[in-house]
Amino acid sequence: MLLTRPSYHRVAARLAAEHPHVYADIGPAPAETPAEVPFGKLLFTSHVRALPELYVLRARAFVQALHEVLAEWTAEGSCTGDDAVRIARRIAAGTAGQIYGFDEAGAG
Repeated sequence: MLLTRPSYHRVAARLAAEHPHVYADIGPAPAETPAEVPFGKLLFTSHVRALPELYVLRARAFVQALHEVLAEWTAEGSCTGDDAVRIARRIAAGTAGQIYGFDEAGAG
C-alpha cells in the first residue's frame, strides 16, 4: 500500500499499475491519478493526523474533487453515469474492502 506525499502520487500510481501486489492512494489530484492505474488499484486515504475535524474536511474535499472529475468524464462521453458510480464506489470503498477483507455492508 503506497500512501504518498503529494509530489509522488503519480509515481505510486505507476508502480501500482506495474505490480499486482501494490495499491496506491488516489493522491491530491483525482483528475491525474486514475489515468495512471486501474481503478481497482486505487483507494482514498485522508493523510490526516490529530484533529478529528481534518478528517471530515479531507473526506469532503475528496468527494467534491472526485465528483467534479467524474462529472467531466460523463459530460465528455468518456464514461456513462453508471460507470461513474462504479468508479466512485471502487475508489471510495471497494478497493479498501477488497484489501482489508470487508464488504460495504459490513463496513459500517
